Amino acid sequence: MESSYNIDEVRYGLKTREEFVEHQKHSAKRKALFALEADQEAVNNQVHAEKEKKKKEKKRNKLHKKAKNLLSFGDEDEGIEASVVKNPVVDTSFLPDKEREELDMKKSLEYKKEWIAEQEIIKKQVIQVEFSYWEGVAHERCVHVLKSSTIGAFLEKGREALSKEFRELRGTNAENLIFIKEDMMIPPYVTFYDLMKANASKFSFQVQNKQSHSAKVCPRTWYELNKNAFPAINWTLYDPNIK
Repeated sequence: MESSYNIDEVRYGLKTREEFVEHQKHSAKRKALFALEADQEAVNNQVHAEKEKKKKEKKRNKLHKKAKNLLSFGDEDEGIEASVVKNPVVDTSFLPDKEREELDMKKSLEYKKEWIAEQEIIKKQVIQVEFSYWEGVAHERCVHVLKSSTIGAFLEKGREALSKEFRELRGTNAENLIFIKEDMMIPPYVTFYDLMKANASKFSFQVQNKQSHSAKVCPRTWYELNKNAFPAINWTLYDPNIK
């Protein structure tokens, strides 16, 4: 049995062809409307952001102008260019000041230069070092050296003076001697300037009263043989970090 139908009556799901086409047109319009609304919202957000930016910039400029007015003055009515000066009433020490920083740096360098020059003068001063040549018995002596002299240089000068009396020192050198001050064995590379700068009262090399102890110079061989006996048992290595 043959069947016939009108194409306009064909249904798409539960819709006729006309209803389906109309639905598609409506969906397309809605999508276009949504896209337009999204674009408009993006434009509105951008405009709002620009307004906020200008508002903040305007506020910042206003504060900057207010601060500038506190720190400067000028005669604009007479056409005189305003010169920026600090208001003596307002504390501005916390503000950056390139001119002041440069002046402080210059003064600091000048003070450092003066201090170095003063120290060089001090190093050239001559001091009298009183000491005992110790070999179980004290032999009091004194030698004059510069404050910049090292302990090693002092020991060599002392050895030369002592060798006239003590023959055992004629065939040796300063490396075989030990320098002791206040029960501390001082290394040969340390200078008198270093010692006196670290502790001027402790490292005074002129015995002024019975409470002061003169320095000692002893042969290294004697120390090795007697380091467990008095007074060598009390001697310790010098530590510049201990005041």
